[in-house]
Amino acid sequence: PRDRTTQLFVLGILVAFLALAGIVVGLRAGGLAVGWGLQFQAAPFLAVMAVIVTLFAGNLLGLFEVPLPGAVARLGEAPQHESLAGHFATGLLATLLATPCSAPFLGTAVGFALAHGPGEILAIFTALGLGLALPYLAVAALPGLAQRLPRPGLWMRRLRQVLALLLLATAGWLVS
Repeated sequence: PRDRTTQLFVLGILVAFLALAGIVVGLRAGGLAVGWGLQFQAAPFLAVMAVIVTLFAGNLLGLFEVPLPGAVARLGEAPQHESLAGHFATGLLATLLATPCSAPFLGTAVGFALAHGPGEILAIFTALGLGLALPYLAVAALPGLAQRLPRPGLWMRRLRQVLALLLLATAGWLVS
């Protein structure tokens, strides 16, 4: 896309994923065993995850709200005079917020990457970054798509309830 703000946002996403890949490659080069899923064999980890997932569900059900720190909340604002660095930082923040939620669904890809060398790790993490950026790239390339996105409404409240139930089911699974 020709839109500089979108380019910087996507660059922020890709840099974040490449940084994650670099950390993994660096840890492996340092002789540490880096794996995926081993943590799910430890009861304390499962207990902590069950609590976290339950708290997420409570938040979705409206039992409490967690306000963002002011500096982080301001990243989500989009004033006309926002700096280009702000768009890059927003891409970094999008990755930070999305990665923990999507990690369980990416387990196979990440597990494959961790079982292979640095080239595969970089390739897979780059593909994951592009996957996260793809919807933004699509809307930037075809602005008419934005008009087809659903408007906020009651459906969002229902979706939150469904997602909360799924999170509670996940917490039950973790405890079992």
